[in-house]
Amino acid sequence: MKKILSVLTASAIVLSSIFMLAGCSVKEEMPNEPESTAIVLGNHKYFPMLSLNIPSISSAIYDTCLSYGRVTAFISDGNAFLAGDYTINEPNVKVDNTKRKQIAQKNCNQIMSECSNVKAKTPEIDTLSAITQAAKSIQGSSGDKTLLIFDSGLGTTGLLNFAKQNLIEAEPDEIVEQLDEKHYIPDLNGFSVVWTGIGQTCGDQTALTENYKYKLEKLYDAILTAGGADVTFNHEPIQGDEPEGVPECSIVPVVEDSLDINGTLPDVVKLDETKISFVSDKAEFASESDAYDALKPIADILVSNTDIQVLIVGSTATDGTPEGCRKLSQMRADKVKDTLIKELHVNQNQLSTYGAGQSSTPFRVDDMKDGKLVESQASKNRAVYIVNYDSAVAKEII
Repeated sequence: MKKILSVLTASAIVLSSIFMLAGCSVKEEMPNEPESTAIVLGNHKYFPMLSLNIPSISSAIYDTCLSYGRVTAFISDGNAFLAGDYTINEPNVKVDNTKRKQIAQKNCNQIMSECSNVKAKTPEIDTLSAITQAAKSIQGSSGDKTLLIFDSGLGTTGLLNFAKQNLIEAEPDEIVEQLDEKHYIPDLNGFSVVWTGIGQTCGDQTALTENYKYKLEKLYDAILTAGGADVTFNHEPIQGDEPEGVPECSIVPVVEDSLDINGTLPDVVKLDETKISFVSDKAEFASESDAYDALKPIADILVSNTDIQVLIVGSTATDGTPEGCRKLSQMRADKVKDTLIKELHVNQNQLSTYGAGQSSTPFRVDDMKDGKLVESQASKNRAVYIVNYDSAVAKEII
């Protein structure tokens, strides 16, 4: 464990006065009891590297340093690890409040600087495991306990794997129940949780829609609240690039509503039953005109951009035999393809089809509970997806 002396040596990093002001807390009274702060850092691919002037983080670390408390930091990569453990020593001699604040600021600057330089080591991201480990690191501490999370929340491995499962369309209470059954809800009783950067991305990860961000926040709020935490999401914008030289991560598919298409084709467009409805157990449109209207914006882009190729993926609920569902979904994907070609004049060389049926895809939600079909979830699986053929999502499917 690192021991940060109450008076730093000349080699300590002293940052700019702008950052020093940003880190200062608004507290006027000196704390009477040591505080503890644990940090989850998304210093991995597709998330901006921690900068030195984020008030929601620097102020909490400053307060902990001012109280002669403890700060721990964990990196949320594929195998979350301890990046720093700092105990702030009380001075051996009495100092006045002005000097105490100066020392706290120097300690805060050093911790922030060191944390900003630690990078992910293992491929993928397991945000939930990092949260659990960070909470455990200060669980037994007395005084105020704060958990700071600086991460997108887009886990790509572990129990919350957004790259492999369509968790964003699941009901938060269902996810909480499943995690609780596996004893995987982090113990956050007595914690204040402040999350900065949820849903923010950079690099090759497709930017999240506002709807996706909203659902992601609601999901994590349900999990953290179930653990006993008082949760605050800080929506200050995060600027910067992903760290260099970090391991690869899967890209999380971001499904767009076809009505939101505006001249460009996203990686994934979902055409659910509200856009294209099929006759039950058949590859026939319930309404030819509705299907035409839903497909026309997509067709217009494809006709104007003949270099774009797409994969049309059919999906069904978990209702019937796997082979029967696969065949039905293939026929429905083919029906969409035929309409794009014959009615909307798309070049057939731009279109491929795949019948996923009830098999696992990154778009699928769990629509079974206790061996029975959950209709509210099953309806989300009855869909056709238009997927950019060059995207990471399409490569995973085929």
